[in-house]
Amino acid sequence: MQLLDSAGKVRTFVSKKLLVPQIPLSPPTLQANISTIQPQHFVIPQIIPAPIIQPILPKVSQVPALAFGKAKWNTYFGDIGQEPPLPANIDQILLSRCPFWPDKKVQDTHLLVLIPKTVNGQLLTLANLAQWIQRPKQGNATKFSHWYPGGNENLSVASSYWALMTKDVLEGTRNKSYQDQTR
Repeated sequence: MQLLDSAGKVRTFVSKKLLVPQIPLSPPTLQANISTIQPQHFVIPQIIPAPIIQPILPKVSQVPALAFGKAKWNTYFGDIGQEPPLPANIDQILLSRCPFWPDKKVQDTHLLVLIPKTVNGQLLTLANLAQWIQRPKQGNATKFSHWYPGGNENLSVASSYWALMTKDVLEGTRNKSYQDQTR
């Protein structure tokens, strides 16, 4: 059976089958309501196409060029094992206004650095890092004259993670003790 007649209109038989009552027709009141049904109580329901359902997958962000991630750790110091995923909104974070320098964006004021648990099977500690940066696999060695880890040189992290670090010292923290800086 065709839904449309030769003029392209919905056939009368079909439209009667599609009419949906807009007043309640529960069994106890069915007889009373039937006598009061008027044409305006019926509508032809709209046929709305079902939406195409596509799974929402988390955006997989690429490690930005400004980041010091697995590839750079491997280039300069060694294998760090598996790189943890970046936050799904890292692009938004990097493009947001910097909380310390509001006239700049985070990507201009911070470094995105992977803090690995291990490098070449050794725990990442401040003592190991001090040795590695003085003798990288390639590139320039870093020299420093003052280093006081305050007894924390052998602490390590429980798992690898990403950190945003400012490129410059925060206003009002220069030449202050660690305790004064963290208050």
